[in-house]
Amino acid sequence: MLGGEATSLDPEAGEDSPSGASLRGSHRLAAVETCERMWALRYYWYFRGNKDNEWRLGGSLIHTCYQYYYASLLPVKPPWYFEKTLQERLAEQSLAMPEPKRSELVKMALTNLHYYMQVYSTDREILRPLHIEEEFAATLGELDPGGPWPELDNDLVTCRPDLVYEIGPWIWILDYKSHGRSRVNPKTGRLTRWKEDGEYAINWQVLINLLILRKRLGPRVRGFVIQRTTRQEPYDFDRTPLTIPQIPYEEAARTARELVRHEYQVMSKIEQGERPSARYHACYGRFGPCDYRYACLSPDRETMQKRLNSEYNRANDAEVTRLKSRLRVVQ
Repeated sequence: MLGGEATSLDPEAGEDSPSGASLRGSHRLAAVETCERMWALRYYWYFRGNKDNEWRLGGSLIHTCYQYYYASLLPVKPPWYFEKTLQERLAEQSLAMPEPKRSELVKMALTNLHYYMQVYSTDREILRPLHIEEEFAATLGELDPGGPWPELDNDLVTCRPDLVYEIGPWIWILDYKSHGRSRVNPKTGRLTRWKEDGEYAINWQVLINLLILRKRLGPRVRGFVIQRTTRQEPYDFDRTPLTIPQIPYEEAARTARELVRHEYQVMSKIEQGERPSARYHACYGRFGPCDYRYACLSPDRETMQKRLNSEYNRANDAEVTRLKSRLRVVQ
C-alpha cells in the first residue's frame, strides 16, 4: 500500500498534505490582474469555497495518487506519506462530494494510477524524485535585480511544483494536467494531439517555476515537463518537455515585480476603506464559474456578506497574519 533542504521557503511547507497552493505563486499573481475583488477575497481575506466541482476534485484526486507514488520512490519520505494511507487521503479529500459520485471519483483516480504506473514503469529505474509538492521561493531582488520600486526587493515570489526530478545530469520540473471529455478526441477518447503552439507555448506558471528553481537549484534545471492524462476511460497519458520562449522568460521577472506592486495597491485601497475593483470579464471561464460568482450574484451587499460567511471557509485571524508575514524576507 502506498503509504527539504534550505531551498524551501518553509521547512514545514507541504508536510501535512501532498497538495496545496503556493504562498505567492503564479496563480495568485495572475489573479490580482484578473479581478481585484477575487484576489482580495482569496488572498487578503482568505475565503475558500466549501464545495468543489466534480472535474476539479477528480483532478485533485489523481494528483494525490501520483504524489503518493513518487513519494514511495524517495529514500526519505515526507511526513504526510506516513500520516495517512493513500486511500485515507482520498476519502478525506472527497468528503464534501455526495455519494455515489464520491466513490466513483476515488475509484477513477486509483484506476488511473494503476495504468499510469504501467505506462511509466521505467520511472522507477531512470527517474529520481528530488522534491514533491515542496515550496520554493526567491526574492524580487534576486529575480529582477535593479528593477523599479526597490522597496519590493525583499518580497518573495513562490512556486510549489508537483514534482522535481533528476535524470542523468539534469533536473526537470513536472506538472500534472488532467482532462475531461471536452479535451479528448470524441472518436477515440484519447488525448487530443499535442500542439507545440497550444496553451503551453507561453505559460505564466512555467516561467515563474523555472525562474525560481534555477535560482535555487542552479543551472542543472533543464526545463519544464507537462504530464497529461484523462479522467475517464480509456485512460491516456503523454509527457512533453516544453520549448521555453526566450523573450517571455526574460521579461517574466519584471512582470512579477509589477504584479506584486499591484497587490500592494489593492491592499492599500482596502486599508483606506475602499472596495477592490471587480472585473466582470472573468466570472466564467473555460474551467467554469469563478469561485466567488455566487457571492457577486447577491442582490445587495448585506446578502453578499452573509453568503461569504455561510458558503465559504475563512482562515482565522492568526493564520491570516502568519501567512502575510511570510511574504517578505525580514532583514
